[in-house]
Amino acid sequence: MANAFDQFDAPSAGNPFDQFDPQSAVTPSPSSLARRALGDTAVSLGKGVVGAGESAVGLADLATGGYAGKALNKLTGYDPKATKAALDDLYSPEQKAANKAVQDADGFVPTLGALAKNPSAIVQGVAESAPSIIGAGGGAQAIGKAGILAKNALARGAIGEGLVGAGQQAEQFRQDNPDGTLSARQELAALASGAGTAAFAGLGGKVAQKLGISDLDTMLAGGAAPAAAAKQGLARRVGEGFVSEGALEEMPQSIWEQATQNFGNGKALSEGVGNAAATGLVVGGVMGGGTNLLSRQPNAAPAPPPLGAPTDGAIPYTPTTVEEVARQRAEAMGIKPENGPLSVASG
Repeated sequence: MANAFDQFDAPSAGNPFDQFDPQSAVTPSPSSLARRALGDTAVSLGKGVVGAGESAVGLADLATGGYAGKALNKLTGYDPKATKAALDDLYSPEQKAANKAVQDADGFVPTLGALAKNPSAIVQGVAESAPSIIGAGGGAQAIGKAGILAKNALARGAIGEGLVGAGQQAEQFRQDNPDGTLSARQELAALASGAGTAAFAGLGGKVAQKLGISDLDTMLAGGAAPAAAAKQGLARRVGEGFVSEGALEEMPQSIWEQATQNFGNGKALSEGVGNAAATGLVVGGVMGGGTNLLSRQPNAAPAPPPLGAPTDGAIPYTPTTVEEVARQRAEAMGIKPENGPLSVASG
Protein backbone atom coordinates (compact mmCIF):
# COMPACT_ATOMS: atom_id res chain seq x y z
CA MET A 1 0.00 0.00 0.00
CA ALA A 2 1.36 3.41 -0.92
CA ASN A 3 2.28 5.77 1.89
CA ALA A 4 -0.48 8.36 2.39
CA PHE A 5 2.06 11.10 2.84
CA ASP A 6 3.61 10.53 -0.60
CA GLN A 7 1.25 13.21 -1.98
CA PHE A 8 3.20 15.77 -0.02
CA ASP A 9 6.57 14.66 -1.39
CA ALA A 10 8.39 17.31 -3.38
CA PRO A 11 11.05 16.67 -6.00
CA SER A 12 13.62 18.20 -3.67
CA ALA A 13 15.47 16.01 -1.15
CA GLY A 14 14.96 16.17 2.59
CA ASN A 15 11.15 16.08 2.66
CA PRO A 16 10.13 15.81 6.35
CA PHE A 17 7.38 13.34 5.46
CA ASP A 18 9.97 10.78 4.22
CA GLN A 19 10.12 9.42 7.76
CA PHE A 20 6.72 7.86 7.16
CA ASP A 21 7.88 5.89 4.11
CA PRO A 22 8.16 2.10 4.58
CA GLN A 23 11.70 1.09 5.50
CA SER A 24 11.59 -1.72 2.95
CA ALA A 25 11.67 0.91 0.24
CA VAL A 26 15.29 1.61 1.11
CA THR A 27 17.57 -1.06 -0.39
CA PRO A 28 20.97 -1.26 1.32
CA SER A 29 23.98 -1.51 -0.93
CA PRO A 30 25.73 -4.91 -0.88
CA SER A 31 28.85 -5.30 1.23
CA SER A 32 32.19 -5.16 -0.54
CA LEU A 33 34.25 -8.28 -1.16
CA ALA A 34 36.89 -7.03 1.28
CA ARG A 35 34.27 -6.49 3.97
CA ARG A 36 32.98 -10.04 3.58
CA ALA A 37 36.21 -11.91 2.97
CA LEU A 38 38.41 -10.06 5.45
CA GLY A 39 36.03 -8.38 7.88
CA ASP A 40 33.69 -11.33 8.45
CA THR A 41 36.60 -13.75 8.75
CA ALA A 42 38.28 -11.50 11.31
CA VAL A 43 35.06 -11.51 13.34
CA SER A 44 34.88 -15.31 13.23
CA LEU A 45 38.53 -15.63 14.28
CA GLY A 46 37.81 -13.23 17.15
CA LYS A 47 34.90 -15.38 18.30
CA GLY A 48 37.16 -18.40 18.03
CA VAL A 49 39.77 -16.80 20.28
CA VAL A 50 37.05 -16.10 22.85
CA GLY A 51 35.96 -19.73 22.59
CA ALA A 52 39.53 -20.96 23.13
CA GLY A 53 39.70 -18.85 26.28
CA GLU A 54 36.43 -20.39 27.46
CA SER A 55 38.01 -23.84 27.32
CA ALA A 56 40.81 -22.81 29.70
CA VAL A 57 38.42 -21.17 32.14
CA GLY A 58 36.05 -24.11 31.84
CA LEU A 59 38.71 -26.59 32.93
CA ALA A 60 39.16 -24.48 36.07
CA ASP A 61 35.37 -24.45 36.46
CA LEU A 62 35.32 -28.24 36.49
CA ALA A 63 37.80 -28.25 39.36
CA THR A 64 35.92 -25.59 41.36
CA GLY A 65 32.26 -26.16 40.54
CA GLY A 66 32.20 -23.04 38.38
CA TYR A 67 33.53 -20.65 41.01
CA ALA A 68 36.69 -19.96 39.00
CA GLY A 69 34.72 -18.43 36.15
CA LYS A 70 32.40 -16.63 38.55
CA ALA A 71 35.34 -15.06 40.38
CA LEU A 72 36.95 -14.04 37.09
CA ASN A 73 33.70 -12.36 36.06
CA LYS A 74 33.49 -10.38 39.30
CA LEU A 75 37.16 -9.37 39.32
CA THR A 76 37.63 -8.49 35.65
CA GLY A 77 34.18 -8.34 34.08
CA TYR A 78 34.95 -11.47 32.08
CA ASP A 79 31.82 -12.17 29.99
CA PRO A 80 32.53 -14.22 26.84
CA LYS A 81 28.83 -14.60 26.07
CA ALA A 82 28.40 -10.81 25.79
CA THR A 83 31.65 -10.51 23.86
CA LYS A 84 30.48 -13.02 21.27
CA ALA A 85 27.15 -11.23 20.94
CA ALA A 86 28.97 -7.94 20.33
CA LEU A 87 31.15 -9.59 17.71
CA ASP A 88 28.07 -11.06 16.00
CA ASP A 89 26.86 -7.51 15.41
CA LEU A 90 30.02 -6.77 13.44
CA TYR A 91 29.23 -9.29 10.70
CA SER A 92 28.12 -7.95 7.34
CA PRO A 93 24.34 -8.04 6.72
CA GLU A 94 24.87 -10.86 4.21
CA GLN A 95 26.82 -12.97 6.72
CA LYS A 96 24.23 -12.36 9.42
CA ALA A 97 21.56 -13.64 7.06
CA ALA A 98 23.63 -16.69 6.08
CA ASN A 99 24.35 -17.59 9.72
CA LYS A 100 20.70 -17.21 10.67
CA ALA A 101 19.55 -19.41 7.79
CA VAL A 102 21.82 -22.23 8.96
CA GLN A 103 21.01 -21.78 12.64
CA ASP A 104 17.26 -21.78 11.97
CA ALA A 105 17.36 -24.96 9.86
CA ASP A 106 15.63 -27.81 11.67
CA GLY A 107 17.00 -31.29 11.01
CA PHE A 108 19.94 -32.89 9.25
CA VAL A 109 18.85 -32.60 5.60
CA PRO A 110 17.43 -29.06 5.87
CA THR A 111 20.69 -27.94 7.49
CA LEU A 112 22.71 -29.47 4.67
CA GLY A 113 20.51 -27.54 2.25
CA ALA A 114 21.01 -24.30 4.17
CA LEU A 115 24.79 -24.80 4.15
CA ALA A 116 24.75 -25.48 0.41
CA LYS A 117 22.85 -22.24 -0.16
CA ASN A 118 25.06 -20.28 2.24
CA PRO A 119 28.64 -21.52 1.74
CA SER A 120 30.02 -18.49 3.56
CA ALA A 121 28.65 -20.03 6.77
CA ILE A 122 30.96 -23.01 6.18
CA VAL A 123 33.99 -20.75 5.73
CA GLN A 124 33.18 -18.81 8.88
CA GLY A 125 32.58 -22.04 10.78
CA VAL A 126 36.09 -23.19 9.89
CA ALA A 127 37.54 -19.82 10.90
CA GLU A 128 35.76 -19.83 14.26
CA SER A 129 36.93 -23.39 14.99
CA ALA A 130 40.58 -22.70 14.14
CA PRO A 131 41.75 -21.08 17.43
CA SER A 132 40.32 -23.90 19.57
CA ILE A 133 41.83 -26.56 17.30
CA ILE A 134 45.23 -24.86 17.50
CA GLY A 135 44.84 -24.57 21.26
CA ALA A 136 44.09 -28.28 21.50
CA GLY A 137 47.22 -29.00 19.48
CA GLY A 138 49.28 -26.83 21.81
CA GLY A 139 47.92 -28.68 24.81
CA ALA A 140 48.71 -32.01 23.14
CA GLN A 141 52.31 -30.96 22.54
CA ALA A 142 52.61 -29.84 26.17
CA ILE A 143 51.47 -33.30 27.25
CA GLY A 144 54.21 -34.85 25.14
CA LYS A 145 56.88 -32.52 26.55
CA ALA A 146 55.81 -33.64 30.02
CA GLY A 147 56.75 -37.17 29.03
CA ILE A 148 53.17 -38.41 28.70
CA LEU A 149 52.49 -40.42 25.53
CA ALA A 150 55.60 -38.80 24.07
CA LYS A 151 55.68 -41.21 21.11
CA ASN A 152 51.92 -41.29 20.45
CA ALA A 153 50.86 -38.06 18.74
CA LEU A 154 47.48 -39.54 17.82
CA ALA A 155 46.53 -40.17 21.44
CA ARG A 156 47.85 -36.79 22.55
CA GLY A 157 45.84 -35.02 19.84
CA ALA A 158 42.65 -36.80 20.90
CA ILE A 159 43.21 -35.93 24.57
CA GLY A 160 43.91 -32.30 23.73
CA GLU A 161 40.68 -32.01 21.76
CA GLY A 162 38.74 -33.70 24.56
CA LEU A 163 40.08 -31.26 27.15
CA VAL A 164 39.10 -28.28 25.00
CA GLY A 165 35.60 -29.68 24.44
CA ALA A 166 35.01 -30.38 28.12
CA GLY A 167 36.23 -26.94 29.15
CA GLN A 168 34.14 -25.07 26.60
CA GLN A 169 30.96 -26.89 27.53
CA ALA A 170 31.54 -26.39 31.25
CA GLU A 171 32.05 -22.64 30.84
CA GLN A 172 28.99 -22.31 28.61
CA PHE A 173 26.91 -24.12 31.23
CA ARG A 174 28.19 -21.73 33.90
CA GLN A 175 27.39 -18.64 31.83
CA ASP A 176 23.80 -19.78 31.34
CA ASN A 177 23.18 -20.42 35.05
CA PRO A 178 21.66 -17.53 37.04
CA ASP A 179 24.06 -18.08 39.96
CA GLY A 180 27.10 -18.29 37.69
CA THR A 181 28.26 -21.72 38.88
CA LEU A 182 27.95 -25.36 37.78
CA SER A 183 25.53 -28.00 38.98
CA ALA A 184 26.68 -31.58 39.55
CA ARG A 185 24.61 -32.63 36.54
CA GLN A 186 26.36 -30.10 34.33
CA GLU A 187 29.82 -31.11 35.54
CA LEU A 188 28.99 -34.71 34.67
CA ALA A 189 27.69 -33.65 31.25
CA ALA A 190 30.82 -31.59 30.49
CA LEU A 191 33.14 -34.43 31.51
CA ALA A 192 31.15 -36.91 29.42
CA SER A 193 31.24 -34.50 26.48
CA GLY A 194 35.02 -34.21 26.68
CA ALA A 195 35.49 -37.98 26.98
CA GLY A 196 33.30 -38.63 23.94
CA THR A 197 35.04 -35.91 21.95
CA ALA A 198 38.42 -37.50 22.69
CA ALA A 199 37.16 -40.97 21.77
CA PHE A 200 35.80 -39.85 18.41
CA ALA A 201 38.97 -37.84 17.71
CA GLY A 202 41.00 -40.98 18.34
CA LEU A 203 38.74 -42.99 16.04
CA GLY A 204 39.08 -40.45 13.24
CA GLY A 205 42.85 -40.33 13.66
CA LYS A 206 43.14 -44.11 13.62
CA VAL A 207 41.12 -44.37 10.42
CA ALA A 208 43.30 -41.67 8.85
CA GLN A 209 46.36 -43.74 9.77
CA LYS A 210 44.88 -46.82 8.15
CA LEU A 211 44.08 -44.85 5.00
CA GLY A 212 47.57 -43.35 4.94
CA ILE A 213 46.31 -39.74 5.03
CA SER A 214 47.01 -36.76 7.27
CA ASP A 215 44.93 -36.17 10.41
CA LEU A 216 44.64 -32.57 11.60
CA ASP A 217 44.68 -33.28 15.34
CA THR A 218 47.63 -35.67 15.07
CA MET A 219 49.67 -33.20 13.02
CA LEU A 220 48.99 -30.34 15.45
CA ALA A 221 50.05 -32.64 18.28
CA GLY A 222 53.45 -32.97 16.63
CA GLY A 223 52.89 -36.04 14.47
CA ALA A 224 54.29 -36.26 10.96
CA ALA A 225 52.30 -36.71 7.78
CA PRO A 226 52.23 -40.40 6.80
CA ALA A 227 54.74 -41.41 4.14
CA ALA A 228 52.14 -43.64 2.48
CA ALA A 229 50.18 -40.56 1.40
CA ALA A 230 52.91 -39.71 -1.11
CA LYS A 231 51.78 -42.70 -3.18
CA GLN A 232 48.15 -41.53 -3.35
CA GLY A 233 46.59 -39.02 -5.68
CA LEU A 234 45.56 -35.60 -4.41
CA ALA A 235 41.85 -36.16 -5.08
CA ARG A 236 41.87 -39.40 -3.11
CA ARG A 237 43.66 -37.82 -0.15
CA VAL A 238 41.25 -34.88 -0.04
CA GLY A 239 38.17 -37.12 -0.36
CA GLU A 240 39.33 -39.54 2.30
CA GLY A 241 40.29 -36.60 4.53
CA PHE A 242 36.74 -35.24 4.21
CA VAL A 243 35.26 -38.58 5.23
CA SER A 244 37.72 -39.23 8.05
CA GLU A 245 37.51 -35.78 9.67
CA GLY A 246 33.90 -35.00 8.78
CA ALA A 247 31.88 -38.22 8.86
CA LEU A 248 33.92 -40.23 11.35
CA GLU A 249 35.06 -37.51 13.73
CA GLU A 250 33.37 -34.10 13.67
CA MET A 251 29.84 -35.33 12.94
CA PRO A 252 29.66 -37.87 15.81
CA GLN A 253 31.46 -35.38 18.06
CA SER A 254 28.84 -32.73 17.27
CA ILE A 255 26.00 -35.15 17.93
CA TRP A 256 27.51 -36.21 21.26
CA GLU A 257 28.31 -32.66 22.35
CA GLN A 258 24.78 -31.45 21.54
CA ALA A 259 23.22 -34.39 23.38
CA THR A 260 25.34 -33.88 26.49
CA GLN A 261 24.61 -30.15 26.40
CA ASN A 262 20.89 -30.95 26.30
CA PHE A 263 21.33 -33.35 29.21
CA GLY A 264 23.10 -30.72 31.28
CA ASN A 265 20.36 -28.16 30.56
CA GLY A 266 17.53 -30.61 31.21
CA LYS A 267 16.29 -30.62 27.61
CA ALA A 268 15.32 -33.45 25.28
CA LEU A 269 18.49 -35.22 24.19
CA SER A 270 17.57 -35.00 20.50
CA GLU A 271 16.97 -31.24 20.41
CA GLY A 272 19.17 -29.58 17.78
CA VAL A 273 21.09 -32.79 17.09
CA GLY A 274 20.28 -32.89 13.36
CA ASN A 275 21.53 -29.35 12.84
CA ALA A 276 24.71 -30.02 14.82
CA ALA A 277 25.37 -33.25 12.92
CA ALA A 278 25.09 -31.65 9.48
CA THR A 279 27.22 -28.66 10.48
CA GLY A 280 29.90 -30.91 11.98
CA LEU A 281 29.95 -33.12 8.90
CA VAL A 282 30.45 -30.27 6.42
CA VAL A 283 32.72 -27.98 8.46
CA GLY A 284 34.80 -30.91 9.71
CA GLY A 285 34.98 -32.41 6.25
CA VAL A 286 36.27 -29.16 4.78
CA MET A 287 38.97 -29.01 7.47
CA GLY A 288 39.96 -32.63 6.87
CA GLY A 289 40.08 -32.26 3.11
CA GLY A 290 41.98 -29.00 3.41
CA THR A 291 44.56 -30.58 5.71
CA ASN A 292 45.38 -33.19 3.08
CA LEU A 293 45.32 -30.58 0.33
CA LEU A 294 47.87 -28.34 2.04
CA SER A 295 50.05 -30.85 3.89
CA ARG A 296 53.44 -31.71 2.43
CA GLN A 297 54.31 -35.38 2.31
CA PRO A 298 57.80 -36.46 3.39
CA ASN A 299 60.19 -37.27 0.55
CA ALA A 300 62.26 -40.44 0.78
CA ALA A 301 66.00 -39.79 1.17
CA PRO A 302 67.96 -40.72 -1.97
CA ALA A 303 69.88 -43.98 -1.69
CA PRO A 304 73.66 -43.58 -1.51
CA PRO A 305 75.54 -44.47 -4.72
CA PRO A 306 77.12 -47.94 -4.82
CA LEU A 307 80.75 -48.19 -3.88
CA GLY A 308 82.92 -47.28 -6.82
CA ALA A 309 80.12 -45.65 -8.82
CA PRO A 310 80.95 -42.25 -10.33
CA THR A 311 79.36 -39.20 -8.70
CA ASP A 312 79.28 -35.67 -10.08
CA GLY A 313 81.49 -36.60 -13.06
CA ALA A 314 84.24 -38.18 -10.94
CA ILE A 315 86.45 -40.90 -12.47
CA PRO A 316 85.25 -44.36 -11.41
CA TYR A 317 87.46 -45.96 -8.80
CA THR A 318 87.42 -49.52 -7.57
CA PRO A 319 89.82 -50.36 -4.74
CA THR A 320 92.14 -53.32 -5.48
CA THR A 321 94.77 -55.28 -3.55
CA VAL A 322 98.53 -54.87 -4.08
CA GLU A 323 98.75 -58.33 -5.64
CA GLU A 324 96.04 -57.47 -8.16
CA VAL A 325 97.80 -54.27 -9.16
CA ALA A 326 101.09 -56.17 -9.68
CA ARG A 327 99.40 -58.80 -11.80
CA GLN A 328 97.72 -56.15 -13.99
CA ARG A 329 101.06 -54.34 -14.57
CA ALA A 330 102.88 -57.60 -15.39
CA GLU A 331 100.26 -58.48 -18.00
CA ALA A 332 100.52 -55.02 -19.50
CA MET A 333 104.31 -55.43 -19.88
CA GLY A 334 104.03 -58.95 -21.33
CA ILE A 335 105.76 -60.53 -18.36
CA LYS A 336 104.63 -63.98 -17.41
CA PRO A 337 106.01 -65.12 -14.05
CA GLU A 338 105.62 -68.80 -14.99
CA ASN A 339 108.24 -68.35 -17.79
CA GLY A 340 110.84 -66.84 -15.46
CA PRO A 341 114.12 -68.66 -14.67
CA LEU A 342 113.14 -69.55 -11.14
CA SER A 343 109.84 -71.01 -12.29
CA VAL A 344 111.60 -73.02 -15.05
CA ALA A 345 114.34 -74.32 -12.66
CA SER A 346 111.79 -75.39 -10.09
CA GLY A 347 109.83 -77.16 -12.83
